[in-house]
Amino acid sequence: MYTMYNVKLAGFDSETKEQIVPWINEALDGHYQIFSEEYDGNIQIDIVISKINKSFDWVKINRLRKKHLQSKLIIIMDEENLKTAPIAVNLHVQALLLNPVRKNAFIGAIKSTIAELADLPIVREMFLRRLLYGEIKTEEELKQYQTLAKMESVPNIVCLVQGTEGAQEFIENEEGRRIIRGHLRSAIKNHLSHWVKDVYFVSFPRYLAILFHIPYVYKSIREWDQIRYYLLKLIEEIQKDFGITLHAGVGSVYNEPLSLNQPYREARKALGRAISEGSLLCFYEELTKDQNLQKCIEYISNYFHEDLSIKKVANKVHLSHTYFSRLFKKELGVSFVEYVTNIRIKRAKYLLANTNDTIESIASQVGFNTPNYFSSIFKKQTGMSPSEYREAHIITVNE
Repeated sequence: MYTMYNVKLAGFDSETKEQIVPWINEALDGHYQIFSEEYDGNIQIDIVISKINKSFDWVKINRLRKKHLQSKLIIIMDEENLKTAPIAVNLHVQALLLNPVRKNAFIGAIKSTIAELADLPIVREMFLRRLLYGEIKTEEELKQYQTLAKMESVPNIVCLVQGTEGAQEFIENEEGRRIIRGHLRSAIKNHLSHWVKDVYFVSFPRYLAILFHIPYVYKSIREWDQIRYYLLKLIEEIQKDFGITLHAGVGSVYNEPLSLNQPYREARKALGRAISEGSLLCFYEELTKDQNLQKCIEYISNYFHEDLSIKKVANKVHLSHTYFSRLFKKELGVSFVEYVTNIRIKRAKYLLANTNDTIESIASQVGFNTPNYFSSIFKKQTGMSPSEYREAHIITVNE
């Protein structure tokens, strides 16, 4: 089997492109696709080749690096810009070539880079990323990649973890990702190794994908209380040790490897809901598949802080409020009022733990008319007053 490499060119004039494309073809033996500097799609880029024409171009390179975290980076620069070369170390550049570049040096740099791409962890991540993007289409391709990646089983669960505000820097940083990987692997090794043999990670600019395979006996991830427990424990440990908040979204169980793109899309939706509601963990299966209810839930997520009535929300999808009330309860297992209250309390918990806002201000921000009513409902839901919750759970406080 040969590997097809995706190559992105940036900062080159047309004449230089004409010169180096045949060299790329020779180095990769024709097994490549070239993407322009403007390409901003979802296909994983394996190699980025860019030219530094002036010092400011390093800003563009930095943006490219953030966009293509797992790509190998080859830089060509003029000698007059050589004094800026130390920047390449911080951006993890694989090869730095002086212009005018020699053919042998250029081809050697690409071949060296390809050798690094052949490292097993990188091959595994590339394989899983392409599965998540839906780029692997046939069983034959799947088996070939699976053999190269030396994976006995393909994951059937996708979980996405993302930080908010100050936590985002943590999740985008390799050290932060290393900490998350270490915590999760430790939990699986110590408590779940009988069921979960391997856990894999795929890095994206804004979030980290955690993938693993659960036994076929579990038709739904929600049936496995241990996974819920240890994912929440991971998030709480990160909160305690590093003072930041992470949110997680989990897709459904898919035992068809070529369909891994589906739980990835589901996990993104669940993650979006977790962030918008201020909850730590959300399962896609907890979201209704009824399109009218989906629209209503999205509306509630955006306007929960306003004066919401069931009639007002039902009108958004042109349903009678009595029918909408029955449908809501049937699909979500809770009444409309309970659902809105839960969202408001979840958001209030986040604000109490992460801001210096007064309880009166938080009550108003989450949609309660008076602080006293807010405190009464909060204590009924959590068993603690807002001030007691803040004292017990405060994580970071904005200056």
